[in-house]
Amino acid sequence: MKISENNLFFSETRFNLPAFSRSVLRIISYAFYIFLIIATVLVLFSDVKQLRWMGIFIIPFLLYKAIRQFRSRKSIRTIKDEDIAKGINVCDFFSPKSLELLERAFYKTKIIGGNFYLNLLDILIQENKTKLVLDKMGISRQELSLKIDEAVDYLEAGQKKDILSQKDLIGKAEFLAKKAFLQAFDNQRIQVEPFDLFLALVFVQDKEINRIFYLFSIDLKSLRKANYIL
Repeated sequence: MKISENNLFFSETRFNLPAFSRSVLRIISYAFYIFLIIATVLVLFSDVKQLRWMGIFIIPFLLYKAIRQFRSRKSIRTIKDEDIAKGINVCDFFSPKSLELLERAFYKTKIIGGNFYLNLLDILIQENKTKLVLDKMGISRQELSLKIDEAVDYLEAGQKKDILSQKDLIGKAEFLAKKAFLQAFDNQRIQVEPFDLFLALVFVQDKEINRIFYLFSIDLKSLRKANYIL
């Protein structure tokens, strides 16, 4: 079974929200679940039998939501030929963590400008799996982080810190998300992990990213080899 980029699309509501609305919705969501957890604990120790049963019924819901924090909405391994023919929304196969990191770089670039790919790279090198792979390749994360900062400073000094349009920014996120999905699919993973986003950066045609990867001899083959050894 083969999948090409023509079979893929990128659709996720959170990337179309204004930054303020995104923050408000996130705060409301966190507040709701904190309230629900506290309320559930309280009713479980209530003297009223009906309330205790209510708490017991809420527990499976909370467990489900907790599990969903680590799993994508759909599994890559369940993809069928008919799904490919209809078109695949790659966001459905991203782990919540991967979407969160992509979203963080997206809104950082949207709000303060700069290079979307550099912003994402700076975020991804803090992830445990990326750290392990870089260590295996003998690459200093401190030196890599320094080069990222230098590239950001260079762009700012040259007044190249442009604010991208929503359309252009989504286009960059979509390109990267599709590449990350294909990496996860080729490696038979269940979902798109943060390391797949790192692998996807190899395909980016960006002068600063390409320069940094060349400097540290980072390419798809070496990344896959280091990941395989782990």
